[in-house]
Amino acid sequence: NALVPPPMYAASVELPAPVVEVAARPTFLNEDNSKSKIDYISLLSNGTLALISSDGTSGSIIPSFKSPALEALVDIMESQNDLASPKLALRDLTIIDANEDSITLVAIACPAAGSEHKSNDIVVEIAIASSGETVAATIVATKQLNPLPDLARSAAMDSGEGRALR
Repeated sequence: NALVPPPMYAASVELPAPVVEVAARPTFLNEDNSKSKIDYISLLSNGTLALISSDGTSGSIIPSFKSPALEALVDIMESQNDLASPKLALRDLTIIDANEDSITLVAIACPAAGSEHKSNDIVVEIAIASSGETVAATIVATKQLNPLPDLARSAAMDSGEGRALR
């Protein structure tokens, strides 16, 4: 008989789909952290972005700990027809800017599993703005990624560094 360890978390957040990826909101220079509302953005397996704050309930056994709380769910790909028509999925979320009522992030939009790969990946810049209970997300900019020609790809990979160069 094995000894079962206790749960290794202080709190949890229930989400409508499994989490694929989590991006943490960094602290920006000259920023008042007490005013920030969203601390994490989770990409769910159904393509939805879950906005999570640390303003949940307190009362944990850990002093000054506040549990995370789900603030909003945003389906960015459904509202953007140019990215939803060939089924694309987001990956590699990175928060690049934030203030108390908006967050800007970049991600890669790539063909979803099971779809034919007829296009290159796309860098997507997404702006998420919140005003009270309303959350709006829009794709601000897109940039098509062009693959390296075979000759350039083999030269970059043969450089011994193990990474592709731009």
